[in-house]
Amino acid sequence: LPPKQSNRSEVAVVKVRTRERKRNVHQRVDIKSLLSHRHHGVDNTGQARVWDSESTLTHCLLRGSVLEDDGGICTPFPLGIDNITSLADPNVCNGGDGGTLRVIELGAGMAGLAGLSLAALGMSKQLPQDVAIDVTLTDGHPEAVESNRACSILTSNFYELSDPANNDIACKRLLWNHGKHGAEECSQLTANNTQPYQLCLASDCTHFQEFHAALAATIGRLLSVGGICILCQPKRANSLDRFMTLIDAMNAAGDLFEMTLHERYDDRLWKMHQDYVAEKAKVRAEGGSVYDPSIHYPHLLVLRKRKEYSEDVHTGAAVRHMRERDV
Repeated sequence: LPPKQSNRSEVAVVKVRTRERKRNVHQRVDIKSLLSHRHHGVDNTGQARVWDSESTLTHCLLRGSVLEDDGGICTPFPLGIDNITSLADPNVCNGGDGGTLRVIELGAGMAGLAGLSLAALGMSKQLPQDVAIDVTLTDGHPEAVESNRACSILTSNFYELSDPANNDIACKRLLWNHGKHGAEECSQLTANNTQPYQLCLASDCTHFQEFHAALAATIGRLLSVGGICILCQPKRANSLDRFMTLIDAMNAAGDLFEMTLHERYDDRLWKMHQDYVAEKAKVRAEGGSVYDPSIHYPHLLVLRKRKEYSEDVHTGAAVRHMRERDV
């Protein structure tokens, strides 16, 4: 982490421990994981590994970013701990009380690394502001929920808690659903909409396009007005673009989200991306694995909620858009 605002040069350190499968770069997602939705209502690709988008999102949340434009002027990217914790301020975000930042991660997969890291930051007592961080990790697959619970206890063991299992991390099963059942589940998570979340996180969650309406509805239901959702996603052909088009349709029906897509958000990652693109032709000629930006380079999609969510207006618009889009 960057140093706190002081004259000292030390850097804050956050420790996170996750339980993961040993990674084999040549291993592909198996058919069982892809087809698990037939038994559990959701795929299990999140259990294959911690995907690169999750690590990228974690980096951006904790470090923030400073970019230099063509004139050499540095522009801060609107992430980083100071910006994130400011969401607890009721003057910034409805539902904030100034003392607790409520965070929810959707499709957390094997480890919920981004949400887990924010929770670890809270447990480490190194926040630049006096703000507690309350994190809920969610996934639709029961195996992922159990993995998240194990990771939360493993991470809590690093910190001075009397009972590592009694931490500020909740692990819940949540299936995205644009219907009545989905609305009820979101209502339970937000205590009948009295305790919405100021920050929602999602990594690589737009690739299954049949769930776009359900995902958008879930985000809209869970966020407080003024809250933000950060989705870290590769484009994966047209999947991200189509999700953004659905958000446009919801906005046209009732101005719900301020939407911003960031392609360049970190100078180091941007340079790596450019280097890989430059080497792409050479690697292909040599028969090696080819870097594909559509699959490998994550974009940051930021949604800031403008107004209260309406099932009739916003869910209705999402469902109609999906119906017309998929004809």
